[in-house]
Amino acid sequence: MLLEVNKAIFDKLVACSGCQVFDSVPENKKKPYVVLAEVESTPWDSKTTKGFEVSAGVLIYSDYKGDKEINNITERIRAAFTDTDYDLGPSLKVITQSLDLVKVERVEEYRQGTVNLKLKIYKEEKI
Repeated sequence: MLLEVNKAIFDKLVACSGCQVFDSVPENKKKPYVVLAEVESTPWDSKTTKGFEVSAGVLIYSDYKGDKEINNITERIRAAFTDTDYDLGPSLKVITQSLDLVKVERVEEYRQGTVNLKLKIYKEEKI
């Protein structure tokens, strides 16, 4: 299930960010770029349904000295994660989504943005 979630988030980032997207921090790569961060899944099963609550992070890096570039990329990502349209395959469906954190920091010689989102995913059981 985490593989499907990471792929869906990755695909969304490629479509919206306007810069390169990676699943690990590349060595000696020119900024700006976006990297997938930690993903955590917690089951929320009941007697009648099965599902997961997933927390996922996205890190944005820019070496532009001002805030314009990082803010623009962060805003495009934030806007892309306001809908629940994810391709997770036939048995998983995102039913709710919320942005847990959107933050931009000035770190020494570069800027770093963080977007954390929470997804509630319903798992359809085959009978």
